[in-house]
Amino acid sequence: MNRFPEAFLLTVLIFGLVSLLPTSLRAQECSAKNEPELLDKVQAEIHRYTDSFRNLTTTQTKTIRLFDRSGKTKRTRTITSDMVVVEIDGTDGVTEFFIVRTVDGKAIRDVDRRSLRMFRNLAKSRDAKQSLERLRKESIRYDLGILVHGFTLSQSIAFEKDVRQAFDYRIECSTSDTANEFIKIVYEQTEIIPSLDLNIDAPKVLSISRTYIRGEALVDPSTFQIAKLLTQIVIESPQFTSPFVVVQQDAKYRPSRFGFRVPESITWETLQPIVERSVLRTGKPSSPSSIRSVLLELKYDEFDEFLIDVSSSEVGRPPQ
Repeated sequence: MNRFPEAFLLTVLIFGLVSLLPTSLRAQECSAKNEPELLDKVQAEIHRYTDSFRNLTTTQTKTIRLFDRSGKTKRTRTITSDMVVVEIDGTDGVTEFFIVRTVDGKAIRDVDRRSLRMFRNLAKSRDAKQSLERLRKESIRYDLGILVHGFTLSQSIAFEKDVRQAFDYRIECSTSDTANEFIKIVYEQTEIIPSLDLNIDAPKVLSISRTYIRGEALVDPSTFQIAKLLTQIVIESPQFTSPFVVVQQDAKYRPSRFGFRVPESITWETLQPIVERSVLRTGKPSSPSSIRSVLLELKYDEFDEFLIDVSSSEVGRPPQ
């Protein structure tokens, strides 16, 4: 079989991506008359989620898998890091920073000294953009060239008021077999707006006609916090008989002692379509098979408060 040879490059904004609902859920359609109010409440909790993360830390275990064109794993790396959420002067929000402790089981030398030096430099810096870039580069320096960052603090852009006109929403009431009740919100982008103009660098012969976001959120009706989230970036082409998912992110969130759900696990993957040249020459649409390019699996320990004192020689969790 002749597979499409060109690299299927992907440049996307990384949004909070989300997980599929269990098949055991029995869904019935809810009344949509309160849809704006529901979306407002979920949006408010997403903002509280991000704002409440200030000065929190946890241990994150990241497993990266890269795949060759046959779908076989060609490289794997496991990274254990202390994740710190910090405020940067000159910005309105927070960002995540990873103090890498081990790579494939081997300890990184002088971690605390390097991290403390970075925090001291950040405290002196007056350039917020430069500070953010330093944190990003330091956080992904062992990530095998995978330039994605910000999974922990990002949930879904689809609930923001200024982009809702670009989405269709469907609301369902769902009850699981364990008697935990959730609201399922299904959404799909239907319009292109400047803040949601996704760039997919694909071979011209695929003639990509549409690129959009779709997803599902499982929401706790008592708090309006997201418990599970699935977000996909999807392409359509005259060459395909159905939409093709090129990026997928699944996230699960658990209750915490801080009053909001925190990440339990996040999975992010990219996929490529496999199209035979003979099929492309006929011009007849087909249903391409897919091959995974990259898989990131993130797991989080319990979260705690984090103290940063740039005048001392130590950084870390507060005493218990």
